[in-house]
Amino acid sequence: MNKVDMYLDILADLGFRPERTSAGNVVFKAEGLTYCLYANESDPVYFQLVCPNFWAIETAEELQRALYCASEISRDTKVAKAYINPEETRVSAAVEMFVAELDHLRPIFTRALSALGWAISEFRQRMHAREERAQQEEQTAMIRRWLQRAIGQGIMAEAGAIFAADYVERGALAAFAPTRGPEHAQAIASAIHAAFADLRILVASQVVENDQIVTRWTLTGLHRAPLMDLLPSGQLVTCNAVRIDRVREGRVAESWTMIERPMPVDR
Repeated sequence: MNKVDMYLDILADLGFRPERTSAGNVVFKAEGLTYCLYANESDPVYFQLVCPNFWAIETAEELQRALYCASEISRDTKVAKAYINPEETRVSAAVEMFVAELDHLRPIFTRALSALGWAISEFRQRMHAREERAQQEEQTAMIRRWLQRAIGQGIMAEAGAIFAADYVERGALAAFAPTRGPEHAQAIASAIHAAFADLRILVASQVVENDQIVTRWTLTGLHRAPLMDLLPSGQLVTCNAVRIDRVREGRVAESWTMIERPMPVDR
């Protein structure tokens, strides 16, 4: 029995509906994916089971994530491997091995298919996890930039890219601006920046939970103008603050900011 007939026989026994291709290989479907058994009759001991093009790569950033995940999958499964096509647009997965006799394929085929299915599932999960982490890192960096550049340096140019059109501050700082949107965020940042000279912003920590980012930060500067109900002291002061930002479609939609009363800095 040649390879193609053996593959057709094994797959039929397992309940699949295999088809012979014009190129002399065998294809079948399992759990919504198409698999191919390449039948190189000139190499009777070589076994190759492939799930081609199960993942599309759309950006350069996604390509980098795919390269990492493919390397991890190939390392962790030992038998299955994930690889990217020369055009760097698709990811495929395969199990390849040598067998002494074609009959040896029957007891190991199910395990090979299971290993390949696990590799594909793991690749997808790891890609989604890496994408989520990348989005979180981008969002936390966005908040840090706003604190350090807008409040710390008075540079407001990024407001339109960071805040939603209907953005609103829900905490005590909301009194600085009656309107909504990026201008609301700009007015708050301007008020804080104007209240202090030689202002420095330190971001201590950030935590992401679902669509919310919690940022703990510290403000240090010379208190020279009123801030809320705080009269200027003319002293070098520091105060701790926490803000919770809710992100919607990549932009900040709501914030809740809590700032402690400034405390003099011991020189």
